[in-house]
Amino acid sequence: MSAVMTVAIAPDKENNTVTLPPLSVRRTVAKIAYNIRVADKVPDLELRSVRLCSVPGRTTLFTPASTPSTSEKDFTDAPLVELPDAARRSCSGVQYLFENPQGTVPSITDQRDKNADNAPSCASYLMIRATRGSRILDYRIYLGENNTTDFNVGRNTSHTLDITISGDNEVDTRVHGYTLSVTDDFESNRIGDYCVLPFNASLYVNIERAEREPTLTGELELLTPTDGTFLVDYEECDPRYDLSLYYQQGSNYYELVYYPKVITEARARLAYEVRVRDSYGYESRCRFEHTLANTLSILLSDGGTVSVTGALSSQNTDDGTLRAACYEQGCTLTATADAGYRFAGWYADEGHSELLCATETYSYVPKTHTVSLYPLFVTEKVHILTDIYTVRFECDAPVEVDQDEESFIVPAGSRCTLRTMEPALLTGWYDAFDKSRRQLITADKTYSFVATEKRIIAPDYAEGTDLSAAGTANSYIAPRMQEIYLFDATVQGNGRATTGITPQKLKGTSVRLIWQTGTAERAVVCDVGYNGSRISFRTGTAIGGNALIGLFDKDGDCIWSWHIWATNGALTTHVYPSGYVFMDRNLGAENLDPGDPASRGLYYQWGRKDPFPYDLAAFDYGEGFAFGTYYGEDSSTATVAWAAAHPATLLGRAADPSDPAQRLSSWLGQPSPNLWGNASTGGRPTTAGAKSIYDPCPPGWRVPPPEAWTLEQTTVSSTIEGGCYLYTGSVWPYYPYAGLLHVMPTGKEMYVGVGIRTQLWTNAPGSPASDPSRVDATTAVSFGVLPPEVLQLYRQNHQAAAYPVRCVKE
Repeated sequence: MSAVMTVAIAPDKENNTVTLPPLSVRRTVAKIAYNIRVADKVPDLELRSVRLCSVPGRTTLFTPASTPSTSEKDFTDAPLVELPDAARRSCSGVQYLFENPQGTVPSITDQRDKNADNAPSCASYLMIRATRGSRILDYRIYLGENNTTDFNVGRNTSHTLDITISGDNEVDTRVHGYTLSVTDDFESNRIGDYCVLPFNASLYVNIERAEREPTLTGELELLTPTDGTFLVDYEECDPRYDLSLYYQQGSNYYELVYYPKVITEARARLAYEVRVRDSYGYESRCRFEHTLANTLSILLSDGGTVSVTGALSSQNTDDGTLRAACYEQGCTLTATADAGYRFAGWYADEGHSELLCATETYSYVPKTHTVSLYPLFVTEKVHILTDIYTVRFECDAPVEVDQDEESFIVPAGSRCTLRTMEPALLTGWYDAFDKSRRQLITADKTYSFVATEKRIIAPDYAEGTDLSAAGTANSYIAPRMQEIYLFDATVQGNGRATTGITPQKLKGTSVRLIWQTGTAERAVVCDVGYNGSRISFRTGTAIGGNALIGLFDKDGDCIWSWHIWATNGALTTHVYPSGYVFMDRNLGAENLDPGDPASRGLYYQWGRKDPFPYDLAAFDYGEGFAFGTYYGEDSSTATVAWAAAHPATLLGRAADPSDPAQRLSSWLGQPSPNLWGNASTGGRPTTAGAKSIYDPCPPGWRVPPPEAWTLEQTTVSSTIEGGCYLYTGSVWPYYPYAGLLHVMPTGKEMYVGVGIRTQLWTNAPGSPASDPSRVDATTAVSFGVLPPEVLQLYRQNHQAAAYPVRCVKE
């Protein structure tokens, strides 16, 4: 710095000398000395750089500035002082700047608030950069005459800043930072220590911070040659690529593609560096280096194994694939067939159409970076002799059937499972058909094994009790616990044609338990089976109960179902004055204990063969089934066929086909008076009839006609809580107050009158009170008991209501 000025010099007359006047020189700059130290409590925090910022670009030579500049174009930043490794924990330095009197801010009372938010826009400050792990920090120390309110830097002044950095907590608003994480996932596809192709890897630059400043920019530079086969977001990187950090707060994703034809040992290294620079001048560098290799995938099939030698590394994956890594020299593969198999060659395709090598040993040399090979093993055949018509055979390989030999033919080494179609009847699996010399293999219901040689696996079956021997029906009484029962599953109900109804022969493919009372599995019925013409089952340990078994077609649709009534042998009969022989209880009742819900029996919608238990929640549904209701306008559901296919669905009143806004009294869209065997035709009622295929009663029993009750010869003998006893002249049958079950317009089921009254269905359709000679096919007749002593035949009951049934002898 220099200056020129005129000075008047007067001579000393006495001494005849000339003396220069004293000159006073003042600095036009301020001296800024700093001593920075990192506190011992943050041992992982390191200093990186120091810079004096917001430095005035010019000043007056002699006279101090009267007002400070507030234009940012008048200011600049001093050169960045990058700190050496020795200064990572402490450093000192001196810098100079022109005066910058930016005034005071009296509202600042704490030095932590002397920050960018409160400082004048052009106030000078010392910027300290540091790192703590992956976090990049900046500390702003504003200059001034004190640590709080003053931002004045005068000429010819000296400032010494003794700074201790105690952490990175941004509660101190002088501290700012961001966390930078740069990763790639090349190493996610590895064989041993080698990354393998194909490479569609990802690069992630994650930025975590509370503020958007400083601005970050990125660059990727290749450090190894790739001959133009390395792409970033499908653009060539040769050797640099600008990374656009669109998300200054968040995750930035880039797709990396590397596609050399073959990885050679000389070009097996891929290295690149990612640099992220912030607008304050700090640059972070992340270096990546991966060792690559070619990939060979050997997709193994059943029947043998493959070993590999000469590869860099190899591994077996969870899906059974053998993978090997190699350079251009390749590796040697050896195939070994399992017992019962032979090796048939190395193929280039899964369909085994392109043969590469027919010998067990194959010297593989890669022509591309990724190759798949398909070794083929062919099998010898094993014959499994069994009763092919009563078992289901499962195998993890193709199966042939020899009907003449009665055997299943499978590849040697196959894993097989035999399941009987009738588990209730099975006593065990044996090694011979001749009972005099056979040995038991297992008594389990299924038998799994590996097919290694020709053998006999013969099922043996118990006889079981045929419940349909005296006639078929929709309901069967199983009188004993833990007994084997079976019945004919080819007949609808009793199989008889009645007025308006013609039976069809049944043929299904599978059988399932739809529901059983109680909540425990296998309590009433278990081990349900089907052999193509009959259904078998075993009763459980429950003392009484009910179940419903369904027959299904190949599409999984129910084509018929049967009610199983486990009575534990307690059922007796009563002869009424009409001469009809009644059961002593309602159909499905488990006991005659007054007040016990199990004494009420099951509920039936008139004309339907399938029951609904009480209560609907307290029983066990089979897999794939649950109780349902329907109160819609779809006419396709208001049919006998739909009801039979949905035996667990309670139907509401059907929409009137002539006026869908109105509801019929029946669940049927086209009501029929003949569903339970009444022979009414032409709209005129009759007492004639016979048991129909939809009758819910067991063999030898049927739904009673109205005349089975003679009201004039029947009285209420006594009432008790939940029911009453009737007197019929010689017996006192118990009638529980079961009420009724129906579907409300909301679609919700509801029990009505339980414990108050009871009504039981007859087989007869209803008649209007105004014209008893005419049939009302939408209603039906019921016998009812209404306390205290009212007995009545109700002539017009909604068929959609579900009442109990008390069967009479045919």
